[in-house]
Amino acid sequence: MALTTPLSWKRQSSVSCALTLALIYSTAFAVEALPQSDAEWEANAVQLARAKNWTGLEALVRRWTELKPDDADAWGDLAEARCKLRQHDAAVAAFERQAKLQPNNPQPWHAMAACLGEEFRDFPGAVQSAQIETRVSPQNAEAWTDLAMQLENHANFGPWGREATNDQIERLQGQDLLEANKAYGQALKLGVNNPGWYWNQIASNYGTLGECKSAIDAYMKALSYNSRDQFSRNGLILESDALKSACTQYSSGVTPAPNGGKYVTQSSTWSCDGPTTALVQQAERITGTNRVPSTHPQALCTR
Repeated sequence: MALTTPLSWKRQSSVSCALTLALIYSTAFAVEALPQSDAEWEANAVQLARAKNWTGLEALVRRWTELKPDDADAWGDLAEARCKLRQHDAAVAAFERQAKLQPNNPQPWHAMAACLGEEFRDFPGAVQSAQIETRVSPQNAEAWTDLAMQLENHANFGPWGREATNDQIERLQGQDLLEANKAYGQALKLGVNNPGWYWNQIASNYGTLGECKSAIDAYMKALSYNSRDQFSRNGLILESDALKSACTQYSSGVTPAPNGGKYVTQSSTWSCDGPTTALVQQAERITGTNRVPSTHPQALCTR
């Protein structure tokens, strides 16, 4: 029976759970009856998972794998139980065994990426698992979405080597975010149900990188799917304001005042090219804003 979704997503089996849950080990369990079919094993496992009895679940499905070592479902359930018990290496081993039994199924790699990222904050491992997921199922938009999100997690949380400088960390984070945007783009090509969300993610990543023009383009694409999306509108205002500030060069001067004092004057000069000017104007038409650029831009736009 092929495992297509994580245990926590499975619907309760219609098989009667009349048999007492088997294999109650250690302080909680004693063997009373072994399930007789895969459906019965799964029904018992689901019940233990719903009760969040991870120790009992691990004991049950470990016995299942011992009796049926070629059952991929059993290894997947064992991996999830070990993940919840925070047994990193044992969970990875179980996921890998499940994947070996189902070489064309991306689900074990999807579940491993989620486990490593959420339970262990092992973001390098999560990225690696998601990368394998895309190789196993390259036409699966969900796999590319998984990869993008794990790359974002790695960019935001590391870990980075203790000896890494701030410049090195910033460069590595930038690489992760650009790779994440490529993965989101691949998912969009394959077809997704909510493309506006994807364009917002892409825009936000470009904004973090200081690539204001690309961020503006992406926010406008997001708004083409939902013109009222407030996240997109706010992001577009932020990025167009930043680009407008980056395009404005200020100079100060001093002129005499009638009373013998001095006036400090300030003038501004627009320094960006025609396409950039047109982009700012287009963004302002969409958002209905035309704000004076900040006199102290914080170098938010690098390009």
